[in-house]
Amino acid sequence: MRLHNAMLLSALSIVIALPVYPEQDIPKIGLVDSSKIIANYFQDSKAMRDLMELKESILAVSQEIKDEILDLKRQKVEAERRGTKEETLRLERLIVEKERFLKEYLQVKNAEYKHHQKLAMDDAFLTEIAEAIEFIAISEGFTIVLEKQNAIFLYYAMDVDITDKVLKYLLERSGR
Repeated sequence: MRLHNAMLLSALSIVIALPVYPEQDIPKIGLVDSSKIIANYFQDSKAMRDLMELKESILAVSQEIKDEILDLKRQKVEAERRGTKEETLRLERLIVEKERFLKEYLQVKNAEYKHHQKLAMDDAFLTEIAEAIEFIAISEGFTIVLEKQNAIFLYYAMDVDITDKVLKYLLERSGR
């Protein structure tokens, strides 16, 4: 409720202040959804393809290990059915070892994936996006551009959202 009152008070103060300063230009505010830009522009890059290959490799190896564990569990059930205690205990140890290995493998590979993900989102890539936002903002006459995902808006007209224009500019500039 306080947030609503504060926003209402801010909006009212802007409306009240406007007639006092008629000679000043009213700022044109734009919005951009940078997560949409990153998701759409970044998906075709070499860095993203490399990330996807790494992810697929991790999933394939982990599935292979899971299949091995499942096969060992089947063998263990069969050994229990036959009543061979030594074989059952040996298979139980192998299952525990494989499950431990899978857990460690996934921890290491997930850390590796996150590291590669951070490297892919380097400063040059983010600078390229910032420059594209600036280019569109200036060419469209916006004086302020806000991040759409992190702000609270009660209403905005779709023409202030420059996300698709920025994305189109980036794709055209990169020849895609």
